[in-house]
Formats: sequence, structure tokens, C-alpha cells
Amino acid sequence: MKCINQASCCDRIVVYSNWDNLSVTGDMVQGQEEFLNYCVSGCFIQLVESPTRNKRTLDLILTNEPLCVCNVSAEEPFVNCDHNQVVFSLFTHSDGPSDDQHIASVAYDWKKADFSKIAECLTNVDWLSIVHNNLMPDDLWSAFL
Repeated sequence: MKCINQASCCDRIVVYSNWDNLSVTGDMVQGQEEFLNYCVSGCFIQLVESPTRNKRTLDLILTNEPLCVCNVSAEEPFVNCDHNQVVFSLFTHSDGPSDDQHIASVAYDWKKADFSKIAECLTNVDWLSIVHNNLMPDDLWSAFL
């Protein structure tokens, strides 16, 4: 908890861990209620949707910014581990491309744009529904394609 509290000054928090001993119902072990309250008050969501040990999901990814994590999957266990591997991509801030990256760019001629038509098209989109129903980055990206 101390480590997570120190990270609370950040705007994006991602926590990945094995939660074998976490009990959401019944008697709480010391610290579990505090952690659960922290997750609820911080608007954290859980991103692992597949079982990670037998039929239970014990390996979790919790985040307060679901758009910074994508491609979450539970894969075959590593060697003789009794839990599946959880594989995911994490988007982090970057100030720009490194020397070995090549960025393709497109230049639009905005002087020729039909802004009335663009505004009309964008007005007809149910943005609230799109954002509300596509919390995962991959789903949101697909909704815009």
C-alpha cells in the first residue's frame, strides 16, 4: 500500500500482481479493505478478462487509465509455473521518436477543407456511447476506424 500511495501523485497508475491471497468477499485479511477502498476511490478497473490459474483470475492488472494498456491476454504458463502468463502492451509518454525510429507524416491542405461538412458528420456521431461502450484501447481504436 505504501508504494501505491507514493504513486498516487501520478496521473496514470498501472498495477500488475498476483492476488492469490486477495479476498473480495468474506473476512478481509489485514490491508485488503484499505487496498479495495483505494481502488474504488481511485476509479481503478481490472483489465484481465481470462482465467490465469485453473478457472480463477488471480493475476490482475489494475489501472486508473485504461487507455494506456492494451493487448491484454492470458497465455500458456512459463515452464513449470501454475499460473498463466499475462501479456500486455503499455503506452508510455514519449517526447518524440528516438534516432532509430522513422515517423511517416501526412500533410493536409486545410484551406480546401469543407468544415461545414466535417462539423455535420461529427455532430451525427454518438460520442458518449462510443466512449462509454469502448473502455479498452483496442475497442476504442476499432470504433474510430
